[in-house]
Amino acid sequence: MATEKKKTTKVKKEIKKIDINKEEILQDIKTELTTKIKTQITKELIDEIKTDVSAIAKEEVRSDLKKEIDSEIKKNSRRNIRGKRGKIFRRDIIIVVLLLVIAYLVYYMYNHNYVNFSINTNMNNVELTNDKKIVKSKDDYSYLLDSVNVKLPFENNNSLYLYLKDYNESNINDSIKLTIAYNYLNKDEFSADEIYDAYIKLFNTDKNFKNTSFDYECKKFKYDDATNTYILVNNECISTSSKEIIERIINTSVKNDKVIITTVVGVYDSSNKSLYNYKNIYDPIAVDLNNNFNITDYQNKLSTYKYTFVKDNDNYYFDSIKKI
Repeated sequence: MATEKKKTTKVKKEIKKIDINKEEILQDIKTELTTKIKTQITKELIDEIKTDVSAIAKEEVRSDLKKEIDSEIKKNSRRNIRGKRGKIFRRDIIIVVLLLVIAYLVYYMYNHNYVNFSINTNMNNVELTNDKKIVKSKDDYSYLLDSVNVKLPFENNNSLYLYLKDYNESNINDSIKLTIAYNYLNKDEFSADEIYDAYIKLFNTDKNFKNTSFDYECKKFKYDDATNTYILVNNECISTSSKEIIERIINTSVKNDKVIITTVVGVYDSSNKSLYNYKNIYDPIAVDLNNNFNITDYQNKLSTYKYTFVKDNDNYYFDSIKKI
């Protein structure tokens, strides 16, 4: 009995040991599983956090990049606009400067006699020619002065005729009126009717028209009553004088239907480069002039004149010339 009891006690002890080991094993398994689960969950949480952070970071980077790109585009646009405005401004400045230079050169050449205008042939509207035709401008009335220019060599007794006193159509010498009217004709063979038409274009009246011989530059025209034509009897130009008449416009004004042109007149001697008042061609008012001198610089010592032209049916006609 004792032996059986010992065995039973031993078995109980063994069973108790087994129970203790089982608990330890279960505790170990539980601990191990808990650790694995925590690790797995931690990993999953980290992955989720990484994904969320990555998405947020991407959005922030995208937003920042968009802002930077928009800012750069705006800067470039402003630079381009400023650049275009600067280019346009510089272009406009260059154009204005070129126009001013061209205007000055034209004015300078005209006032210093580099351009010599002459009247073209039989036309109602006068055209000035200098190799090329220049059609008159509505704002430029210098052609009117050319239309009454007495084109005669200085040694001709009538070269200064229009400057001697005040004139209108009625008191100008018949021969001089035809000399002036010839500016509208300018050809060597013509009839009395043609010079008559030119006379009308100049004076707008035939009240004092008379056929008579006249001179123009070096040409001498004789009226032939039998054929009612004008004959060129002399075309030789033998000028012995170094003097020439210079006349320049100093002012032009338009009042109602009248154009008033103010001029200054002098006599230039190329042999001694001197300028004279036509009233005294032996006492110069300026000497040693260069080829580019401006006669208007000496207008206080020279004679000035006022030409008046009257408008009728869109054309201007000579009315008078008066010494100022």
